Amino acid sequence: MRLIITSFLVSLLLTGLPKKGNEYSDVQFQKEVEFGTNNEIIVGDVTALSVDAKGQVFIADGTQTTIHIFSPDGTYIQSMGREGKGPGEFSAITFNTSIEIHQDKLFITDTQTFFPHRAHVFSLQDLSFDYTLKLLAENRGDYEELKGHYPKRVIPQKDGTFLVSYHKTPHQYKDSTSYIKYYVQDISGKIVSGPIFKQKDRTNLTYLVRGEHPYLAVHSFPFFEKTIFSVSEGEYLYALKSKEFKIDIYDSNGGYLRSIEHKFENRIFSKSKVLDRYKETDYGYNLGDGVALKMIEQAENLPKSWPAIDHMFIDDENRIWVSTIVGNDEVYEWWILENTGELKNKFEWPRNKPIQTVRNNKLYTIEENPKTFEKEVVQYQILMNE
Repeated sequence: MRLIITSFLVSLLLTGLPKKGNEYSDVQFQKEVEFGTNNEIIVGDVTALSVDAKGQVFIADGTQTTIHIFSPDGTYIQSMGREGKGPGEFSAITFNTSIEIHQDKLFITDTQTFFPHRAHVFSLQDLSFDYTLKLLAENRGDYEELKGHYPKRVIPQKDGTFLVSYHKTPHQYKDSTSYIKYYVQDISGKIVSGPIFKQKDRTNLTYLVRGEHPYLAVHSFPFFEKTIFSVSEGEYLYALKSKEFKIDIYDSNGGYLRSIEHKFENRIFSKSKVLDRYKETDYGYNLGDGVALKMIEQAENLPKSWPAIDHMFIDDENRIWVSTIVGNDEVYEWWILENTGELKNKFEWPRNKPIQTVRNNKLYTIEENPKTFEKEVVQYQILMNE
């Protein structure tokens, strides 16, 4: 167990201070609990996490192909699922794995090759395996626009159906035709309607790596515009194109409701500075030595400015959390918005400690333990001064 107790605010990592001329309040974060390797369990590569209403933390471990469960105070409870192809087993847990909590069920996607092909459903009451949900719809052949598309994310709905996103694989990507498409599927995995919603997929760069075994490297870089999608517990759909600070809100059937907009000055894109940064930090993205740099050097469609937004999610109080891209490469500036769009707080947070979710007024990140260099989940208490 790793419980960090602080009697006063000496352990605050970061403070978001109100800026002159603005009325939003300040926000502080008090580090409380670490969830990771301890005397009872070894946690490998943390690829995804989720937190339920009771504060239990679920961590997807890509190294051990399992889900670790911790109590709110950091005590290890158990692990569920293992590597395999049977019920409740995972072919692989990767960066495409997602964990969704809906009512009293836990939905965890199982990745095969690149995209998930099914989701295992567990009970939150006793953590037992319930059933497997098929994601790759049997009747997808009836939808010509789904040719070459595969499911990635599953979002349970109140009426017992599931919203499933379909994507093209990176190697099939074409800028003019690649869209993320959301279909409604039933518990048997059959598509019953859709697409109820479509988003332009992200831009990729490609590079043919020659040699004894030539291959086509494909990657999307953070300086390209992307679409971001999130769902509130009330099942409203929130979508944006990262180039501007504009959030479009839809009902659960994809019907447009309203938009939230804020003025934002995008950071100017400099190809030379980006190349210098990549050389300095040796970003590789597992593409091969120097491939990322060659992709950027040869690209003809580089943007004039960086996107405004990097990430967005909705917390359990229907607040909107948005990370914006600013001049400092080491941090994001996070905005906390009411669901009306009113700005409540701003604060800076290190990019190397990515914020994953907020629940029960607790903020959860994935960080590297400075002593063991292992990835772990860290919980912070959120302190807001009105």
